[in-house]
Amino acid sequence: EEARLVRSVLAEAISGGLAVAGPEETAAAAGQGAVARLLVSDGLKLAGWRCRAGCLFGGGAPPPSCPTCGGEVAPCDLPARTAEAVLAAGGDVEVVHPPTPLDEVGGMAAQLRFLV
Repeated sequence: EEARLVRSVLAEAISGGLAVAGPEETAAAAGQGAVARLLVSDGLKLAGWRCRAGCLFGGGAPPPSCPTCGGEVAPCDLPARTAEAVLAAGGDVEVVHPPTPLDEVGGMAAQLRFLV
């Protein structure tokens, strides 16, 4: 059933519908409150960054300062920070047990409430 859910979300993301795939895309959607259901691979660890003031977070290399407020940024665990944002916005988090096609897109994807 997990594999079917993952395939469905990934197909929706590929078609440009109400889904995103990949850690950075998923984190960005979560930061905007757009994620209805987060799918994350069990045990996934990815480095990310967060604004110390709490206004933004993301994956990849941290910017020198927060692009939104100009404040300091700090490292974070991207999957954990993304899950926190989804839960705070009233979404659901599904932990998916590998191997699934979710692994091929970096271990994170999401069904969206609205397009971002």
